Amino acid sequence: GIRTCMVTCFFVSLSSLGESAHKLTLRMAGALIGCALGMLSIIFLIPRMTDVGQLALLIAAVSFVAGWVMFSSDRLSYAGMQIAMAFFFCVLVGFGPSIDLTEVRGRIIGILWGNIIISVVSATLWPVSTLALARQAIASALRRMAGLIAAPGNYKSSLQLESELVKARKLSMLDPFEPA
Repeated sequence: GIRTCMVTCFFVSLSSLGESAHKLTLRMAGALIGCALGMLSIIFLIPRMTDVGQLALLIAAVSFVAGWVMFSSDRLSYAGMQIAMAFFFCVLVGFGPSIDLTEVRGRIIGILWGNIIISVVSATLWPVSTLALARQAIASALRRMAGLIAAPGNYKSSLQLESELVKARKLSMLDPFEPA
């Protein structure tokens, strides 16, 4: 049934509200696209399939689309994985293709409930701002920069400085996903 609710809560709970909202958005969009492809396949294509080769072509086509999205950008890769997983869970339920739409319905309801639960928990119980984490990363980067000025040639510290700046940049890009 709606066991995806628990899985959704587990996978999208991150350290800040912006990160969680971004991952929730990607999970929801990818799951809806994957479930829609699965539902359309169950309704229109699978009843007309006569051998395993046709099923393999269908799975290959959807896998190609999901893989294309997954490898397009770091910020979109999770949606591609969700497209593939939702499609596979809808179409390949047992030892063969499914023609039952209740699995699709259960997955969509589970993901919706998981998104609602994590949104409420993240916004009310532990509201950690993405900008606050970005500011902490910038402060840490400035401390490392001061350490590099005091002791030049410390390559480990310069790598850590770069890592902190990348972290701050990623966190600042997630700020639009937080409520105002």
